Amino acid sequence: MRKELPSQSFIEKIVNFDFDRFYTTGTRLMSHALMWLIFTFLVLLNYYYGYQFEFQSSLLFSVRMTLCNMSVFYIFFYMVVPYTFNRNYIILFIVSVPLLIQLWLAINHYFYKFLYINDIQPDFGVLKDLLKENYNTPVSEIISLRNVLGHLFEVIMALSPFFFIKITFDLSKTYAKSVKAQRQIEKLNYENLLMENKFLQTQLNPHFLFNTLNNLYALTLKKDDLAPEVILKLSEIMRYTLYETNANVVYVEKELEFIDNYYEMERMRYPDDYHIEKKINNDHLFNLEIAPLLSFVFIENAFKYGLKSENPFLSIMIEIKGKNIHFIIENDVSEINKKAGNNGGIGIENAKRRLKLLYPDKHTLDIKNDGKRFLVQLKINLH
Repeated sequence: MRKELPSQSFIEKIVNFDFDRFYTTGTRLMSHALMWLIFTFLVLLNYYYGYQFEFQSSLLFSVRMTLCNMSVFYIFFYMVVPYTFNRNYIILFIVSVPLLIQLWLAINHYFYKFLYINDIQPDFGVLKDLLKENYNTPVSEIISLRNVLGHLFEVIMALSPFFFIKITFDLSKTYAKSVKAQRQIEKLNYENLLMENKFLQTQLNPHFLFNTLNNLYALTLKKDDLAPEVILKLSEIMRYTLYETNANVVYVEKELEFIDNYYEMERMRYPDDYHIEKKINNDHLFNLEIAPLLSFVFIENAFKYGLKSENPFLSIMIEIKGKNIHFIIENDVSEINKKAGNNGGIGIENAKRRLKLLYPDKHTLDIKNDGKRFLVQLKINLH
């Protein structure tokens, strides 16, 4: 049976909606015209059936309401809002609100006056009295503060449907653009992260190859019997670094196998009485994945800078518990390395950078150098 894809949420549909493509000039004009026609029709029904006005009276009063609302709507959203918000004129915006209510009342006043002068009077008695009273009232009284406050609720209720539609549409459009822009930024950041990770990762390989070839060269000069085995280990290691590490993550088993090969190759260079040990607890891997070569620089530095003091030692311990992996690398510090400063230099800085890029807030790295031992503890949450 074909599995149906889950339907998008309403919010996701808004985000994915192409406002710029859909809401063209023609569509905008049609949408506005349809909105006002629907409103006029609904008001007409209210007057005709609700208040029992005659059809002519219902139509005239509906048109009057539409004209008042249209005037305030377009002045507010297409003149006041762009002008005041773009210039951060908040006070001017606040002052414009009562002025627009006065405008609404003034248009309503002159519409009534036009009907009365041209003797276009409804037969309904109450409406006749309303038109006559409006005609005898000066406009100064119509737009007075007292009259504005008296009709404030009426005007707000008349305008609220259109303001709600406009604000909801603009907020949805702005929200969709904001989310799309944020997702694009996140996508670019992720791509930059991958590129930087690849760059930092490739910095390790030439450094490692250079050191290994030097070691191999020393063995071949001495015609050491270990040279062929070193070449074999090097082949396995290079295969891993060239092919396996092209992926963003590798199985932990592969990474541990690489570490084991590198350890065995380096161990060949030192006498058996040197205290060099490796312990790996890999009983519970459960197909865990990890970014490749994160711990390699610390293991490489342990062999490169350690085992040169009067009491040489080197220890590599790797413990896996659940989805957490813990690397502990420890080596001796010689007098030469004390003077040179911290082991590793740019290699450690690159490792820190990769850890921040790949496991932000999911790793801890503790490096200590007390003059006698150099200790690195790296914990990574692989969840």
